[in-house]
Amino acid sequence: MERGADIGVVREQLQGIAMLLLSFAMLADRVCFVPRSVRASVMSFLRPAETVALEFVAGEMPASLFIRPGDDVADAARLAVSFRALALVLAGVAARMSGCSGDHHDDRTDSALRRSADIGNAAGSHGSLAPSPFDTS
Repeated sequence: MERGADIGVVREQLQGIAMLLLSFAMLADRVCFVPRSVRASVMSFLRPAETVALEFVAGEMPASLFIRPGDDVADAARLAVSFRALALVLAGVAARMSGCSGDHHDDRTDSALRRSADIGNAAGSHGSLAPSPFDTS
């Protein structure tokens, strides 16, 4: 019984981290549309957060293999995708832990993942985060 409780606590912690990563992804999406000086300031916070998250998920693999410095819109969009992917990995691990403990997984994480994916898909539906041109047809 105690082991199940421990698994439940770890699962909730992983779900909380996944939610934090999703909030970082949404922040990275938003900075695509702000002036470069503001984007650079926010990116200086997000890049180290990505490093920590990658090292947490990947373990021994050095995060420097994946991270590129830069403050342009494409770098912010890449960060958003990276944070969403890391959140999906952690949510998947948490869901597997739910099966081990006999508990049900948290639907809030699933809902947040779906909303975040929808936001990311809407932002990048035309291959970039730039607004689509007005259709004159």
